[in-house]
This record gives sequence, structure tokens and C-alpha cells, in this order.
Amino acid sequence: MAAEQFFTNTLLVVMILVSAMLFVHLLDAFIMSIQAHRAAKKFDKMVTSLIEELKATAKEKAGAKVPEYLSDQEAAAVPLTALTAMQAFQLLNLKAGQTLFNSGSSGDFGAMAILLAIA
Repeated sequence: MAAEQFFTNTLLVVMILVSAMLFVHLLDAFIMSIQAHRAAKKFDKMVTSLIEELKATAKEKAGAKVPEYLSDQEAAAVPLTALTAMQAFQLLNLKAGQTLFNSGSSGDFGAMAILLAIA
């Protein structure tokens, strides 16, 4: 009888310890989940704030009135053409006062290259 009581008590203590360990692990997982959620919310706020700041800067500094003779699609293509010409000038390491030969300047890129070279 004493052996059965000892076994029952030991089993009960083991079950309590296992339950306590399981509770601690569940609590840790719950805390980690809360921390991850808070970090994600903080990251979302940072990204949203950055996007809003970029939008405000773009509206403030990069805006230009589209001339009436250009469609929206044509106006959107101008920066790409200008950027390509500027990158070509950088690759060629052109400096002010140097001569540039531009053959075939009737296209978008050539026309923009002439305008940028004059400027």
C-alpha cells in the first residue's frame, strides 16, 4: 500500500512539474509572439512614415507642369530620356567646354543629349 501511495505521489509530482514546464514554454511563446507583433507594427509605422515623407518630397521638389503639347505618356518618358543622356555623359567623362559628336540626333535620346550638352 505504501508503495502504491509513493508511486501515486511521485506520478502526481511529475505531472505537476511537466505541467509547470509546459506552462512556462507556452508563456514564453506567447511573449515572443507579442514582441514579434509589436516589432512588426513598429516596422510598418516606420515604412509608412518613410513612404509619406518620400511622397511629400516628390510633390515638393520633383513636380513640374506638363506642357499642353505633351501627352501624359510623352511627359513621363522625358525623365527617362534625360537620365539616359546624363548617364552617357558620365560614362564618357565629358566636361564643360569639350566637343561632342552626336550622330542621329533626331530621336528622343539625341534631342535630349543636345539640350543637356548645351546646358
